[in-house]
Amino acid sequence: MFTGKFKIIIWAIAGIVIIVVGCLFFYKFNQPKSAVISFDSTKSVRLSEEQVLPVIVDTNGVAINAAEVYLKFNPDLVEVISVSKENSFFALWVTDSPAFSNEKGWISFAGGLPTPGFKGKGQIGSIKIKAKKLGQINFEFDSKTRALKNDGVGSQVNLKLVPLILEVKK
Repeated sequence: MFTGKFKIIIWAIAGIVIIVVGCLFFYKFNQPKSAVISFDSTKSVRLSEEQVLPVIVDTNGVAINAAEVYLKFNPDLVEVISVSKENSFFALWVTDSPAFSNEKGWISFAGGLPTPGFKGKGQIGSIKIKAKKLGQINFEFDSKTRALKNDGVGSQVNLKLVPLILEVKK
């Protein structure tokens, strides 16, 4: 039915397809995992009521030993009452961290922990806020935010930063 040359061409094409598909699967499953820094919070807040917003990280299987988290917000819409390292998995903190400025609209956390580091989902810190106006409050991560691997050289972890949008209600 098929000639010898045609069989060779079919087998060569099949071999190339198998190699390409194998390379794509290898590439897909060997991409560096991204840790996710986000908020463990509801999506709404009542006007003039205090609310605590935990800032969390999910390392997605990567052990980290340090992080710097920088957030921006509109100080016309929200007042930061305090920032806390209570319930954080970090054991060591940079001097004057966590910190915030209601005048400039920023919040920062900078901490770490010794080997073996942290792997899993845990709280970095928390922010206590009070909404000033009805509408939306955005807490966005600054591009300076980073996490470091517990690999002996402090390699940077790929991060996915998930901002928080709060709806302020009466």
